[in-house]
Amino acid sequence: MRMTYLIRTISHWFARVVHERDEWDERLTQWSQEWDLRVGWILWLARGFVWLTRKILWCLMMIGHAVAGFMLRQMEFDADRHEARFSGSDAFIETANMLPQLALADQQSWNQFGNFYQEGRLVDDLPRLTVMNSRQLPKEAHEYLKKMTSERETGIFDTHPADKDRIASAEHENAPGIFRLVHPAAFLFRSFPAVCRVPPVDLYRELFGREFKADTLASVDDLLAHQQAEEDDHTALLRFFQNQFTVHRPLAISADAVAAPENVAGAIELLTEARSRMDAAFERIAKPLQLFKDAQGVLDDAQRARPVLAAGIKVRPDSFDVDLSSFEKIDRIEARKRAEQESVQKTLNKFDHIARKRLTTALSLLDVEKIASRIEDSADLQKRRQKLLRANGLLAEQLPSALTLFNQHAMMQMCLQLLDANSENETAAKLLRKTATEVVQIVRGLHASLNHQSYPFDHARGEISIADYILAELPDHENLGAYFEASETMSTTLARLYSRTLGGLCLIAEQVEKAVGLPPLPNVEADDSPSSEP
Repeated sequence: MRMTYLIRTISHWFARVVHERDEWDERLTQWSQEWDLRVGWILWLARGFVWLTRKILWCLMMIGHAVAGFMLRQMEFDADRHEARFSGSDAFIETANMLPQLALADQQSWNQFGNFYQEGRLVDDLPRLTVMNSRQLPKEAHEYLKKMTSERETGIFDTHPADKDRIASAEHENAPGIFRLVHPAAFLFRSFPAVCRVPPVDLYRELFGREFKADTLASVDDLLAHQQAEEDDHTALLRFFQNQFTVHRPLAISADAVAAPENVAGAIELLTEARSRMDAAFERIAKPLQLFKDAQGVLDDAQRARPVLAAGIKVRPDSFDVDLSSFEKIDRIEARKRAEQESVQKTLNKFDHIARKRLTTALSLLDVEKIASRIEDSADLQKRRQKLLRANGLLAEQLPSALTLFNQHAMMQMCLQLLDANSENETAAKLLRKTATEVVQIVRGLHASLNHQSYPFDHARGEISIADYILAELPDHENLGAYFEASETMSTTLARLYSRTLGGLCLIAEQVEKAVGLPPLPNVEADDSPSSEP
């Protein structure tokens, strides 16, 4: 360890000499550019010797990094050897294979954190949430981790060996171990759940300060139940539409159109026919819908590229999936993609009409007492249906603005990348300010529109508006950084919430269909194309 520390210290010194520039470097560069070449050639020669010297030091630096990396990896192998000799090579291998799963599950837990926070609930036991997520990892995740473990190679500058090399070292050790414990590691603690509840509280107090209240903590089971309810809505949406759905074609269901039918038998017959026609159209609609979505993606890119060009900023041909480096190319591509969408519009409209008829008819039949009596908790479903209908109609109306906001967020991100490469790019700065002004207007407009509609799902704070759920507080007008974050949060959350309300209505409709003798369609996997987010 002492030798490794010495080598890394020397390598760090080499790195500073190679990469850092001091006042003499700046003066030498300035003088060589200002002085006449007849005199300044000496300075250019000096700069050449400095460059050569730094290249030699760079070679020494890389050698030092390689040697230090080798020694650090050897330290890891030594530590692994002690672990294998203590608990056995088989236990080491089992642990080594489990750690990547736990790391992926931990990442998933932090991804869930945002949704939990929006719901007004904070998990009280992060380790248990991670363990629960690790047990629910799909088969594809395990196959990916297994492939990653078997294919990753140890690099010459790596400080830690690849997992497969560590496992091979433990297998070579073939140690039986001197200590065995058949109980879970939590057995070593007097009260492991109590221990696990301490770090989250400290973390939340650090993150939220005085805003954090202990009563916002919820059990893992409670949070996972709420998450499962959202997943059930999303699964129902995929199943009802057999994945033939996109937020770029919002399907609004009018609450006024949902009422108990006068002719129940006729309504059931209408529902059966609509479902049969929709079922027959799934395969036929797949290609046109995919063409529409692909064309929309290109049109979104064109919408971002046009103002960049108008601001005088060069757009490289490879900046987007298609060449949008000039106004002529943008005009030509936009015309072609709009024509492609127009060519499938009639087919898609017909499919939407059938889907709306099927969904509206099924929701209306829930008010028929004879059918409602066959459905468990039908009274609660009727109340939930009304909440979802009101929210879905408003969200569908505001969805185009949310998709525009998502594009504006991407535009701000492009400007920030340009400024990161060149902080003096005044053109990019001007475009950023213009885009940010538009973002502020859209965010505040959406917030005002959603402020009078109740959030249709259960929330820890009770009755809140959709605006409060998506964005609890509007940032100050001048805080453009906060609006940059708010634009992404608002656009993606609004799209996700719209999809969930529609999925909730589909879930209710499926129960009505089951009550009249129409079983749910088979589950389907979501494809790679965006359906619940822009």
